[in-house]
Amino acid sequence: MNLRWQHGPKVTTSLFDHVITTRGITQATEFIEPRWPNDLHDPFLLPDMEKAVTRILQAVECGESIGIVGDYDMDGTPAAVLLYQLLGCLGAYPAVILPTRMEGYGFQQAFVDRLRQKNVSLIITVDCGIRDHATVDYAAERGIDVVVTDHHECSETLPAALAVINPKRVDSGYPFRELSGTAVAFKLAEAIIGRLPKAHHNDVPKQWLAWSLDLVCMATISDMVPLVDENRLLAWYGLRVFRQSHRPGLRRLLEAIELDPSTFSYEDIAYKIIPKCNASGRMENMEAVFTLLASNDRELVDRAVRDILTRSTQSQMMLAAMLDAAEAKLHDQSTLGSVILLADDTWHPGLTGLVAGRLAEKHHRPVGIFAGIDATTYRGSMRSPKGISLPQLLAPATDVLGAFGGHEQAAGLSLLKQHFPVLQERLTAQPLDSQSIILTTDGEVTVSQLTLADIESLTRLAPWGIGHPEPLWSLQNVRLDGVRWLKDGAHLKASVREGTDCVSLIYFNAQSVLPIVDTSLDIYGTVSINEFRGKRDVQFMVKGVRPHGENENALRL
Repeated sequence: MNLRWQHGPKVTTSLFDHVITTRGITQATEFIEPRWPNDLHDPFLLPDMEKAVTRILQAVECGESIGIVGDYDMDGTPAAVLLYQLLGCLGAYPAVILPTRMEGYGFQQAFVDRLRQKNVSLIITVDCGIRDHATVDYAAERGIDVVVTDHHECSETLPAALAVINPKRVDSGYPFRELSGTAVAFKLAEAIIGRLPKAHHNDVPKQWLAWSLDLVCMATISDMVPLVDENRLLAWYGLRVFRQSHRPGLRRLLEAIELDPSTFSYEDIAYKIIPKCNASGRMENMEAVFTLLASNDRELVDRAVRDILTRSTQSQMMLAAMLDAAEAKLHDQSTLGSVILLADDTWHPGLTGLVAGRLAEKHHRPVGIFAGIDATTYRGSMRSPKGISLPQLLAPATDVLGAFGGHEQAAGLSLLKQHFPVLQERLTAQPLDSQSIILTTDGEVTVSQLTLADIESLTRLAPWGIGHPEPLWSLQNVRLDGVRWLKDGAHLKASVREGTDCVSLIYFNAQSVLPIVDTSLDIYGTVSINEFRGKRDVQFMVKGVRPHGENENALRL
């Protein structure tokens, strides 16, 4: 696959003004500081919302037993916590099912049976259900109503549930379709609160919706939905709620990993909180995470934190071993195909997505990693670079897939082991080698423009994510000074000087640059503020380099 580097224009203003202008952000003040609750969209614009709210409030009034079915990640679990706590305020404490990794994703008939044993007459799904037609029918046949809340792509026909709330429905009049699963649950909660009868007006604390935004923020960042429109509002305020969170579990977790709530950032959520919580779901189940987010019992919370951190450590060790094994398998192959597919019966099925993501980022092509879950079946994950659609890539192989679901760049799937060679043949037969991954920088900068004040101003545009990515900058025709190789030559630390101006840079997994390290280079990457022992400095995080003057396909990553 071709890698092309497309330069943005030279930066002639502040970095902040440059990004605002080139990204067409016309309402800068509102973008920097969204208005709560003014900028929220009306939840009743979502199809079936009225029916769902009416049925849920009926169940509350009549004292019916309610069930919630979620997912084993940091979208489905916060969504379940959110509705569990709201319904708890109304006196209806639902039975909650969060599937284990081995049980797999989705609304399953076995869950209906378990909830039926608890006399549940209404099931609400969160972050799942949109493709589970058979299970919805199964519940209906047993006299159980189902309200589906989901955000995944819909099939041509919707499940025959009492209500299907999904902003991606083709008949949806909702102004924004890219909500997370927890955000959809939040919209349901918003609608329920808006329709509460007078008898329940005092049951829900006045600022309950606002204080639940820490859950929505985590899910919005975790599920990598576009950080624009309503998602930006939810994440922006959610971070501020997180810093003052009333949840004993979150406060205890921050304390345990030595994070200061007052300076807590989106990056801390993305790289320190979410991976630790998701490790529980990858290794076994999300019970400890549910307790962490929902419980006020100090003893239960302390136990949950210990459990989460233990599983996180186990996950990291197992991930390192799986990455080494996967790289060894690739090393044994004479050439890399346009699609990488690897399988092993000893791998943990909960870590396949992480391994696939790391390899896709490193090798710049779609990667599928599969683990054996029994004698006949593989379950795995696929990841792909931006610009390559996994649903399109997998379309010629749907007849050999047992299950498939996901998004453009991330998918989960299963298949019989005997069909694995067929999957390899179908995917590698597609002409991906002719496609290009275009890496576009926001602009070309000089070292003198990378000031502490400029970077601090730029951070006002965070959070970054899909639809609003962290800006990429290029430094052209520069030489590295004070080169140091770290971790046995894997990482590079250096600086770039222009006259009296200097900026430090760090480049992880930089082995490819070794042959050209002493030449004039074009460098692209992101900028951040590095804080160490009370000192704050600008740091350039290198994402790729090429020899200055060479063609655009000479990019080294």
